[in-house]
Amino acid sequence: MLRPLTFVALVTAAATLPMANTASAEDAASVNEVSMLVDARVNGKDAWSPGGREFHWAGAKCPFKIQFKGQVLVDKPTKITYRWERSDGEALPTQTFDVPKGDSLVDVTPPDAWNVGAPGKTFRGAETFHVLTPNEMTMSTPIRIECQ
Repeated sequence: MLRPLTFVALVTAAATLPMANTASAEDAASVNEVSMLVDARVNGKDAWSPGGREFHWAGAKCPFKIQFKGQVLVDKPTKITYRWERSDGEALPTQTFDVPKGDSLVDVTPPDAWNVGAPGKTFRGAETFHVLTPNEMTMSTPIRIECQ
């Protein structure tokens, strides 16, 4: 006697989870340029100058308070993470900054301030503006301070 064939359908239920919001690489913002401004507040006046080259100050009033301002050029509004890195190895915290517009150089605030130099000594060092995200870029400025 022939038996009827029995088919068993195996049904699996998959849980549907919401898809993570993953932007394609084309949609992600990117940093196109980083730069720095440097200010040593000479004679009580701020005199911001482009960084990237060695700055040399000499004077009797030491230490010098040197300020460094980072600038970024992004292709569209985004949030960056960055940190200041000093040649003396001081660990400065990672910070975030909302860049409000793309396609123009924007000052990253607040600037970093570093007091350097001691009477009768010459100080050589450098400060680096290190953008970590959305893509990594750096700009360094060497400094030399001669204190009398």
